[in-house]
Amino acid sequence: MILVAAAALFGVSAYVWFRWRYPSPEALPDAEKGALTYDWNASRANLVRIGQALQLYRSDYPPKVVRARRTRADAGLPPFLEVLDARHYPNNSPPWTVSKEFWFVNSRFYVGRSDQSQVSGFRYGTYYLLVGDGIELSLSAPELKDYWSQRGENVPIMLDLNMYTSAELSGSKRPLPVLVLRLDGRAEETQFVPYDYRDLYLNR
Repeated sequence: MILVAAAALFGVSAYVWFRWRYPSPEALPDAEKGALTYDWNASRANLVRIGQALQLYRSDYPPKVVRARRTRADAGLPPFLEVLDARHYPNNSPPWTVSKEFWFVNSRFYVGRSDQSQVSGFRYGTYYLLVGDGIELSLSAPELKDYWSQRGENVPIMLDLNMYTSAELSGSKRPLPVLVLRLDGRAEETQFVPYDYRDLYLNR
């Protein structure tokens, strides 16, 4: 019984600490909620910084002319976008890495918050999905054959969905405005049908 009570007390304490360390917006006073709300301009600026790093990589590994592109390498993309993460180069980072406040985890680029916490999840504006890494797996061979030459510099590389909650995405029956990072480094608004990445790759 003592062990059970101790375990229960530990569980409650851990939960209380977690909620203190990583509060949900609903649990905060109105004056503090602004720190966790989505900032469209700041998020776009983060994508631009990642896009600038990608363009420096492409200057070292120049892409083929658009009409000759058949693969991601032809488009000047690295095998994996995590090579832009400066943490992979502890001694001497190449010029085409983003600063160490950006880090790559599980197909996402995270961005540290000003208070140094590493909260992940919707509405915190801390991560960007690497949609470009899934193109080859999501398209059929005929679709992929001419994909890189047809879409050219408009290929969507990263996607920001942090302006919506998971419930808002799941409940939407129509395209929603989102931010994307293009192959050429542009960060711009486009329309995204929730979870339809094929439509994003081919049409947006």
